[in-house]
Amino acid sequence: MKKRKFITQACGALLLGGVLTACSSNQSNSNQVQSVDETKTVGFMKLANENKERIWYRVDDSNDDGQISKDDKIEEIYTVKNGKITSYFVWNGPDNTVLLKDVSEKSENEVQKLAKKQDKYYFKKKKESIVQSLSDPSFDEQVRNKAKNLNYDNFTKYYSNKKLQASVETDSSGNYVVLESINFWKNPIDKMIDDFEVYIEENPDPQEIEINRELSNVIYGQIYKQNYAGYLLADENDFLVTSALAKSTTLGFDTLDTKNVTEE
Repeated sequence: MKKRKFITQACGALLLGGVLTACSSNQSNSNQVQSVDETKTVGFMKLANENKERIWYRVDDSNDDGQISKDDKIEEIYTVKNGKITSYFVWNGPDNTVLLKDVSEKSENEVQKLAKKQDKYYFKKKKESIVQSLSDPSFDEQVRNKAKNLNYDNFTKYYSNKKLQASVETDSSGNYVVLESINFWKNPIDKMIDDFEVYIEENPDPQEIEINRELSNVIYGQIYKQNYAGYLLADENDFLVTSALAKSTTLGFDTLDTKNVTEE
């Protein structure tokens, strides 16, 4: 996948300005409980910590133009609430493709049903791949049968309700966030399938891996009548976007006093 950096001085200045405003606001009201809808600028973790489920999408910048578009492919669907994240994988191939335009007019309930359906289909395709790779007679029949008996429900626990955290870097004063990465631990379907023989023979409870998403510029876009907001992901050709924001809410980096945020 083509890698690139999207940060520009203009966007950086705008983003930093929003972050400075948010920091000042948070510091002056540090003893008050402030809801997301009352906050003008919030970061990903501030939203994630709320007792309100939001759906986020990791999408590929299919047009390679740095802009949210209707033809961007959805690679993962996330549900986020109370500092926890559940991942749903999307299989994008000749027989199945999910684009942003395919979800732009769906309700949250419909998107969640789609996410579970796509996750099961992703598992099915990965399972077919490993079973096919074991078709050679040189493989032990017991291993082949275990592959055929892999069950989707046994895998979902490895990437459901995982704790979210964010690591940040500050400027020279130590007061303002200039870089942020969101982190969570999980064991994706594709890793477990790719490491299939180790999984079933040596390590029935595989070690989770850390997923890091480095947030870059804030981006906004509209698909039909649906408004999206999110982040460019640094060193990736991907976006992390959501449509579940209040009209008065804009995105930025989190502040140091945000729950589940630590400074590197």
